[in-house]
Amino acid sequence: MRLRPRARGLTLLSTLFAAILALTLAGCGSESGGGPPPPASGVPETPGTGGPGQASVTLQADRSVLAAGSGEAVLTVTVKDAQGQPTAAAVTFETTAGATVTPATVTAAGGAATAILKATRAGSVTVKAKALGVTSAQRSFTVTAGAATAMAFSAPSPAFLKANGSDTAQLQVGYVDEFGNPVTKPAGGTGGGQTRVAFTTDLGTFSPGGLRTALVDTLSGVAKISLTAGPVGGTATVFADDGIFRAQLRVPVVKDPAVLLLTSARSIAAGSETATLTAVVVDALGAVVPSAGVTFTTTRGALNGSSAPVTVTTGLDGRATVALSGVTTDPGDALVVASAHVGGGAVASAPLAVAVVGPFSRLALSASSAAVPANGRSVVVLMATTLDAAGNVVKTPTNVTFVSDRGAFPGPSSTVTVATSEGVARANLLAPVDVGVANVFASSGSAIPVALQVSFTEPPSIVLGALDVSIAATSIVADGVSRLRLRARVTNEAGDPLPDVALEFRTDAGTLFASSDGNLRVGTGSAGMVVTDGQGVALAYLQSPTLMGQGKVTVSAGGFQKQAEVRFTPGATSVVTATPAVTALTADGTSTSVVTVLSKDRFGNPTDDSFVVTAPFNGAVSSTAVTTVRGVGSFTYTAGRTAGDVELGVTASSGISGTATVTLFAVPVGSITLTSDKASIVADGARTATLTIEVKNAAGQAVAGVTPTVTTTL
Repeated sequence: MRLRPRARGLTLLSTLFAAILALTLAGCGSESGGGPPPPASGVPETPGTGGPGQASVTLQADRSVLAAGSGEAVLTVTVKDAQGQPTAAAVTFETTAGATVTPATVTAAGGAATAILKATRAGSVTVKAKALGVTSAQRSFTVTAGAATAMAFSAPSPAFLKANGSDTAQLQVGYVDEFGNPVTKPAGGTGGGQTRVAFTTDLGTFSPGGLRTALVDTLSGVAKISLTAGPVGGTATVFADDGIFRAQLRVPVVKDPAVLLLTSARSIAAGSETATLTAVVVDALGAVVPSAGVTFTTTRGALNGSSAPVTVTTGLDGRATVALSGVTTDPGDALVVASAHVGGGAVASAPLAVAVVGPFSRLALSASSAAVPANGRSVVVLMATTLDAAGNVVKTPTNVTFVSDRGAFPGPSSTVTVATSEGVARANLLAPVDVGVANVFASSGSAIPVALQVSFTEPPSIVLGALDVSIAATSIVADGVSRLRLRARVTNEAGDPLPDVALEFRTDAGTLFASSDGNLRVGTGSAGMVVTDGQGVALAYLQSPTLMGQGKVTVSAGGFQKQAEVRFTPGATSVVTATPAVTALTADGTSTSVVTVLSKDRFGNPTDDSFVVTAPFNGAVSSTAVTTVRGVGSFTYTAGRTAGDVELGVTASSGISGTATVTLFAVPVGSITLTSDKASIVADGARTATLTIEVKNAAGQAVAGVTPTVTTTL
């Protein structure tokens, strides 16, 4: 037990001694100039630290003032670890608007990194450096404007003048550099940056003076003048010119506003939807009025989120907008009134009723015609409208099912379900060929079904005089999607066009459609009826098959019949193959193989195309180009003298390619003959004899590409 007090005493004594020693050393360091050195030059450093025992980041700069756009400052960042030693780290920078640091991220190799600061906005900018989770102290810089590059008007005050002969607007023109910074001492000015500016206007006068021209000296790069309106409305075009720069400003001069137009969506869904209302203020001359106050009130809901009246100022286009929202779920109208005023007095107002639509409650059913001929071609458009309890159109998409006991919907079918668009569902009912009355029903959800009747009457008797058929082109690509327009026209015996005549279109290839891009087939697709329009014209569209060949379209009516032929051509080459007649040859330099090239479109139809033949490294080809006719072409390959596989490629201009492989085998050796130009030589280590080796095949023909092995007994 006695050891614990002694240990505590020793600990306190050691701590006190360490503190005294630390203070002594710190004082010595201060007297001897120890510690971190000051910055070498330029702006003083700004250190940042994460706290005791953490890393530190120091930011330095070689200057604190730079010119917009052209000036730059060199930033130097020093990063130290928790022990105060320089350390490598990624450094990022944070700047205020208008300033950039390049590069945005640098690596402090050895604890130091540099970057370049540039700015385009005159004034003050700040920079901070970040590394290892520590941010340096902020560094401030002053950015000065560059040389003047343009003259610019400030917005006039007020934004428009009333054409009363006395209203006045204050105009101000100044100079800016290439970045839009104001310049107080433009080039060419007199002492103190003073420049003389000439003003002109085509409407109103300048004051003082009462003239349409005036000369004004700038003060700190700014020239000011007053424009007084006359009794005539319009737009005053004001020019400012100092002999170097020129600026233009348009100031509306308006008569007392006489008209206010209010527009909006005619209805909104109760409780959820928002309607944007726009008021347009124009003067007695029809010119828009900017900066006019427009006050909006509503009997229901909120305007811009407020139940109180809202005043909005018109823009340069004379428009003021407000949002109507928060209307209760009860259906009815929200009456919005807009009043325009200038100088506090209301001069025009306009009401607008916005229908507040409740939930879907019932259907209304109508037809494009109550009676059509029973000719098997006429079409009646049925329209079912979704309504709320108050009769407002409900635009929420809703499925409506139509049923008819006579005629047919597309399919063909006696029933069809269609989604509403803008509150209306539409279905086409095709007339039958028998006379009668169709009972049509429409239903949706829990709403009570509604019904109407359509009469199909006896078609009138028509005597045809002529039938003409034309096609847009004589050929079409056999791709299964391309369509060709077919046009038929019928006239009576006097040559007058006959409307409402049923023409039968029939094709032995492809599919007939009612439009160039729709999905409604004509009849079964291979045969169907089309009714002529007021010009006696009936149109159909032939969609190509995927098989090339010839097709025939027949159009007939009233004993007349006309035909048109269509050629279905292959599409672009999609597949190419190269097939050698002989896949294995002897590497003798003379053996050949005919390579057949086949080209097809994506549906297998043969195509006419041109191909480049890749010259092989071993052997030769009869031509470096081959053309396929009706999908077939060929070239001849002659074997080389080196055994191995040879790849032969063909490529079309579209990039489609194919390859063929021919294998070359070594020529069998029949005999080897060895001869020498000397029968003996002196054994002196210097004399030589030339040996000749001849290799032949079994037929006695020389064989190339063979490497014989020579051995000797000496």
